[in-house]
Amino acid sequence: MVGFSKVYDQPPSPKEGFCAIMTCSAADERCPVVFGASERIAIRYDDPKEHGGTALEEQRYDERCRQTAREMLYELVAQRSAASFGFREGPFSLHSRPVL
Repeated sequence: MVGFSKVYDQPPSPKEGFCAIMTCSAADERCPVVFGASERIAIRYDDPKEHGGTALEEQRYDERCRQTAREMLYELVAQRSAASFGFREGPFSLHSRPVL
């Protein structure tokens, strides 16, 4: 698996057949369509940068890191499980999945 951050439409990012994972609320809102993506998954959370320079900064960044990792694992397992049963999309709605 190769990951690309921030700008998806510049080299060496692929032009098609990739999964776009929006990993914050702002990215989800700013990129409603990701051209060339075969899947688009939104893992919405409040960006911890709002706590930058405060006593809560480290704690909030650690919380978002753990949340993102759990939810990415959940989505990847759901997608893999769906594919093994011949479904194109994961078995759970991205909008109704439980918060982990």
